[in-house]
Amino acid sequence: MKNSLKKEIYIAVVNAYKNAASPKFFFISERNATKPYDEVINEIRKIYAVTDMTDFNWDSGYNLSVKDASGKILGISISLVGKYGYLITGKRHATRFILDSSDCVDEFESSVLRILNGKGIKMLSFDDLAQRLPFLLRNTDFESGESDLVFNLLFSRIRLEDNFNMHINKDRRLG
Repeated sequence: MKNSLKKEIYIAVVNAYKNAASPKFFFISERNATKPYDEVINEIRKIYAVTDMTDFNWDSGYNLSVKDASGKILGISISLVGKYGYLITGKRHATRFILDSSDCVDEFESSVLRILNGKGIKMLSFDDLAQRLPFLLRNTDFESGESDLVFNLLFSRIRLEDNFNMHINKDRRLG
């Protein structure tokens, strides 16, 4: 992860949570109430089947499963902390991140990525999500009790790998 992106994410995290020792999770409901990604989701929904798997008890962004006519599935997460997301496909233990057009293998992946990019959502890689920030959330309901991973700060309070497996097992045919 470039230092400039890491700094940008750190600033977004601080602006959202305010305080690591006593994080303010109410930003999730406040930002969700503004429906910041309805346009993106509706644009994807016009073309493909979208299943919303978001659980705001755990998530600080949207978790979506998108299926094309052939049954292929993509997993999308979009953060309410900032305009960050990730797009995945593949099978268990072989998850593939789609970051730019060179990663796309078909029109389905390309069209979903174009919609996300067109709305200014920055795509993150697994390596980006696994980065640590100097913002350790404590005394929360993280499975480990605390976390400073970009993934947990931007998207969900569950384990990083479990989130990808959720996309896969929800429909049992990701990819």
